[in-house]
Amino acid sequence: MNTLFIANAVTGLICGILCLIFVVCILVSEGTKNKLNRVFITVLLFNAGFMLSDALSFYSIGRTEPPYFFIFNAIGCFFSLVFSYVVIFCFSNYIYHYFSTKTTVVKIWRNLSFIICTLGIFIACISLGNNMIYFIDENNIYHRQGMFIFSPGLHIMGILTNSILIVKYRTYLNRLEKFALASYIILPIVGISIQMVFYGYVPINIASTMTLVFIYISMQAQHGRILKEKEVKIMESQIAIMLSQIQPHFLYNTLTTIETFCYKDPELAAKLVRDFSHYLRENMDSLVQKELVNFDRELEHIQIYVGIEKFRFGQRLNVVYDFETKDFMLPILTVQPLVENAVRYGLNKKLSGGTVTITTRRVPEGIKIIVADDGIGFDLNKNKKNDDRSHVGIENVRERLRAQCGGTLIVESEKDKGTICSIFIPQEGGSNE
Repeated sequence: MNTLFIANAVTGLICGILCLIFVVCILVSEGTKNKLNRVFITVLLFNAGFMLSDALSFYSIGRTEPPYFFIFNAIGCFFSLVFSYVVIFCFSNYIYHYFSTKTTVVKIWRNLSFIICTLGIFIACISLGNNMIYFIDENNIYHRQGMFIFSPGLHIMGILTNSILIVKYRTYLNRLEKFALASYIILPIVGISIQMVFYGYVPINIASTMTLVFIYISMQAQHGRILKEKEVKIMESQIAIMLSQIQPHFLYNTLTTIETFCYKDPELAAKLVRDFSHYLRENMDSLVQKELVNFDRELEHIQIYVGIEKFRFGQRLNVVYDFETKDFMLPILTVQPLVENAVRYGLNKKLSGGTVTITTRRVPEGIKIIVADDGIGFDLNKNKKNDDRSHVGIENVRERLRAQCGGTLIVESEKDKGTICSIFIPQEGGSNE
């Protein structure tokens, strides 16, 4: 068997396996939820089919002993040609969806690519009967025919169609993306040109696979950037959460209260320092705590906060605990921020003070927690940007409930009558088993 054919077969096999490895890597690391990932996986799969079909053809070529080598060569040649067109259209589809994530893209170039590739597949099918593109002789050797020029011609037309799309929307690409996508235009054309001039050499296999490697690297780099941006946003959000939970007025008031008791009752001042330290530590823990915590831990934090505030409010602050159950889990700092909002915004501005009632009930679907106050309330229809209430803590509680246990938070309020915050935690999300 010709050494060149063996080299081509080995190259095709390696390139096909490499594409399949990339598919596995994407499935394991990123999954298929992202539509762009799914489209790129189709490019990789059909390119793997193209490479492996080519490898099968070159492995079988010239072998005449067992009859099935003739079948292998015929199958390899046909599917290699068909898959090469499918890969071009799949790449057109990938480019279309890639730019669609950045701007509105016209479909005409993708449709033109589809027409070109469909025509190529149609000609390949016809060639099975009339050998207009190629034929395999009695020695199991592949030969180009007079209409062979149509095959690389259509391939180049399809690739140039993709290049128009890339050039048209190039302003939406960074340098690495431009290099990766442009390589799928330049390298395959160079490979096809060499293949047309030097019969038996198939650099297109290496060229197309190399470009997919470049695109995969570009995807991973972009994925890394997105993750980094998300981490920064999460950190900024966590800092905002912490600041929303530890309001300056509460810090100042607590420290002033501690200072006062340092002279009047040092032992009580020391207790306040311990409680305040525990309060701050729990708020800091909320920045890194990803797992659900038992309600008892949340309740301890609530009681510490209420205990500190009672030194300032005195008889104006009453807290009623009405627990049917405490045996459930919830995200850390879920109820305490609602109690703090009730005290700060509901009761603090009411001369006579008021009562905060914390209720837990086990319902058929899960756990219901209610934080109600009889403070001044507020108008739910009022623009949040124009009122003086802090909504960061509320929105954070709502988001963490949704993300960590599938829970919900509903806020109801009526001016001069009070506010009711209702938390629902599904049975699966809040299970303590």
